[in-house]
Amino acid sequence: MENYILWGATTGEGTLALLVTRVNLQRVGKGTPFFVHALLEELGIGAEPKSWSIESHFLTDYLTSDPDSTAWEDSWSETWDFHIAVDVSHFQVPDPNDLRRTASYDDTAGDEELTFPVPVVLFAEFDTAEHQQSAEHDLQQLLSGAAGAGPDATSVALRTAIEAIPADRRAALSVSSRGPLLQVSLGPSAEDFVESSKALLDAIRAWIKERGGAATWNERHT
Repeated sequence: MENYILWGATTGEGTLALLVTRVNLQRVGKGTPFFVHALLEELGIGAEPKSWSIESHFLTDYLTSDPDSTAWEDSWSETWDFHIAVDVSHFQVPDPNDLRRTASYDDTAGDEELTFPVPVVLFAEFDTAEHQQSAEHDLQQLLSGAAGAGPDATSVALRTAIEAIPADRRAALSVSSRGPLLQVSLGPSAEDFVESSKALLDAIRAWIKERGGAATWNERHT
């Protein structure tokens, strides 16, 4: 039985960045040489990892399985961002949106439950790199509160949703590119984030859709 979905693979300066999303009971701890080697094998990379680190840990619904459920666990999955020092010069790294699966598990993971606050992250995919770059720029303007970020209805609604949240939460909002994906972070969130952040989540998704983007893997790939 699979334990994790592997995706979001990107490379740079001798490092492979890889997202590992939990789909079963198994969580991730610090990783082991055997586990990280297994991750690389699932990607078709036969090189040995020199070292690795987990740069971030968050919840995302990009691989959502039941968006109509009222239980956040049915749509929002724990995801770990592995950065692995490995030579991939002789291997073809999968497209970031190519989903791979593994039945391996991390022996360093304990039995502890997920504790909040936990960062919440949205991802979006656009048709072209130009569209993504434009969306990243415009969304950064909106998240930072800059003037002139667009008079259209979805931009106005998003700006309103941003202004309605506390200043410390506004300061935690950020957007960046990860290969062909746009990554939007809402910062650390409490367990009631689906309800308490609904207006903001809905406004971001509507803004993405208005610009031709997809906010879940299924929207673009099924």
